[in-house]
Amino acid sequence: MNSKQKQLERSLISRLVKRLGYRIAAETWRDKPDAVLTLTKDKRQSKVAIEHTEYCNDTVAGSPSPQSAIQDFWSDVSKSLVRRISQRPALNALSGLCTLREPMRGLPSRDRVSTAREFASEFVQLLLQNQFDKGKSRTFWRQDFDAFPHLKEYCESISAKNWERRGWNRQVSTRTWTCQNLTAGGVGFSTAYLVSAVKRKTSKAKGYDWCGADEKWLLIAASGKNPSHHVGGNFDFYSWNDPCLRCACVQSPFDRIYLWDVARSWHRQLKPVIERVIA
Repeated sequence: MNSKQKQLERSLISRLVKRLGYRIAAETWRDKPDAVLTLTKDKRQSKVAIEHTEYCNDTVAGSPSPQSAIQDFWSDVSKSLVRRISQRPALNALSGLCTLREPMRGLPSRDRVSTAREFASEFVQLLLQNQFDKGKSRTFWRQDFDAFPHLKEYCESISAKNWERRGWNRQVSTRTWTCQNLTAGGVGFSTAYLVSAVKRKTSKAKGYDWCGADEKWLLIAASGKNPSHHVGGNFDFYSWNDPCLRCACVQSPFDRIYLWDVARSWHRQLKPVIERVIA
C-alpha cells in the first residue's frame, strides 16, 4: 500500500471514530492491525485496535475488482492525454468519451503506466489524423483502430466533438475526456463481498499483534472512488440477516464490525448486530 492509500485509510478510520462520537486521545498507525487508538467517550476511555478493508460490489475479497482495474488504467491514460493534448493547439477544442473493452486484465503497475502512455499516444495520433469542423462530432470504432495496436486491444470506441467557437480559450483537463465505463456500474449491495471480507480478515487476524486492545474493530469502508466502491442507499431490504454473513461475523475475533458507505454517509454495525441503519 502506497503513502496516498495509507493516508486515505487513516482519514477513513479517524472519520468513522468521530462519527461514532469518540475522541482520539492517543494514536498509533501501523499494519496488522492498521490502527491502535485510545478513544474517549462519555468520560470513559478504551484502547481500540482497528483493521480497515475496502468494500467492492463486483468481486470478492482477495480478487481484483474489474472496475478498479479500469479506474487505475484510465487515470494513467487521462494524465498522459492532458499533457499531450495541451501541447497541440489543434486539439484543445476537442472533448469526448472513450469506451474501453471489458473485462480488462489487471496490468502490473509499471506495465499499466507504460501501456497507458502508448494508448494515449495512439489516441492523439488518431485525433490528429482526422479533421473536425467546428461543432462537428465523430465516433471511431474498433475497425478504425487497425493502425493503432493499443487502441485495438483496449478500446471499444472513441467519440469526439469540436467545441471551438469565437474567443475560444479552453484549459484542457482530465474532465475533457471521460471514460464511459466509469460513469455507470453495478452500484449495490453485495452480501458475497461482505462475507468474503469478514472471513479473509478473520483468517489474517490470527497473526496480528493486538497490543492488548480492549476491543478489536473491523471497518469495511465503501470509499466511492468508482461505481464498484458504493453500497448504495440505506435500504432495509438488503440481506442483513443472511445466515452466511451472520455466521462469518459471529466466528470472527472482532468485537465490532462496521460497514460504511462514505459517499452516501451512512453506516451499519454488523457485529454485534444492531438492526437500525445509521445515517
